[in-house]
Order: sequence, then structure tokens, then C-alpha cells
Amino acid sequence: MSSVKNGMKRISIIITLIFSSIATTLSGQEWKVFQSYEGDFSVMTPGMMEQKRATITTELGDFDVHTLFYNSQDTVSNYLYLINFYDLPEDMLPPDSTTLAMEFLLNTMDQSVSDLGGDLQYSTEVEIGNHPGLMWRSRSDEKVVKSRAYVINNRFYMLQVFSVPSKSLNADVDKFLESFTLKT
Repeated sequence: MSSVKNGMKRISIIITLIFSSIATTLSGQEWKVFQSYEGDFSVMTPGMMEQKRATITTELGDFDVHTLFYNSQDTVSNYLYLINFYDLPEDMLPPDSTTLAMEFLLNTMDQSVSDLGGDLQYSTEVEIGNHPGLMWRSRSDEKVVKSRAYVINNRFYMLQVFSVPSKSLNADVDKFLESFTLKT
């Protein structure tokens, strides 16, 4: 009887491995750790991140914005994974002022929702370590964007996943957003 149980376990394991292999092949996404040495973070991504850099001039000064993105071939659910980060002026947000940092994040969220031309579905405060963050989900007719933003030691980070509305509730969105970790 013991050999039958062992045989069934082996078959079960083999079937599980086959289905896992098929699921990975069908989705075409093998998640890997992406490390940004300039940004001092790592994140799980479903594909190779591309990188761009631009200087943006605002009333607060010039910002060297780093953009990392993965355009998915998947046009039926998540089609864009995006990270932006840049350094803030040292005197803009004192390190001990989580209130000012949260105000900055709320303004960022409002601008992001406005740029989308949609509506805010929800928002909640989050943190990474002792650093303040904000998570929100916004929706327009064409897309849903789930975002997380943080202010960490005078550096702003924003992670976003763009999805098709009918398929926006999927585990890959949170897998990307929640895998963000700082290098120590």
C-alpha cells in the first residue's frame, strides 16, 4: 500500500510540474528579479525592463527622472509595468516630516488620476520600513492603473501597473508592486 501512495504522490508531482510548465509557457512570463543600482532597489518583473532618463524642469527646479518599464505582449490584462524615481531637493521634505511627505504623495496621486482622465477607486497609506507610502487604484474607460508611491530619504519612487479594465484584478499586479524592496 505504501508503494501505491508513493506512486500516486510522484504522479501528482509530475502532473503539477507539467501544468506549471504549461502555465508559464502560455503566459510567456517568467518572473525575474530586476535590480536597479542607480535606484537602490529590486523588484520582480515579468520581463526585461527598459530604461530611460529625462530632465524635467518644474517650478521646484530640474529633476533627473529615471523611468524603467516593461511593455508586455499581453494585451488582454497587464500591458505596462512602470517605475519612476527621482531625487527631491534636500530641503523640500525634512526626513522627520511624514506629514509633508504624505501631502506630497497625495498631490502625486491626484495628479496621476487627473492625467489618466479617470476616477480614483480607492487609496490607502502604506509604508516600506519607516518610510511613508501611498497605494491607489484609478480607472478610466480604457485602463485601470494600480500604483504605489514612496518618499525614501529625499527620493521619490512610483510603481504602476496598467491593465485592461475587464482583467485588472489579477495576482501579477500585486506581485510586481509588493515585490519592491530597498537595497540595504
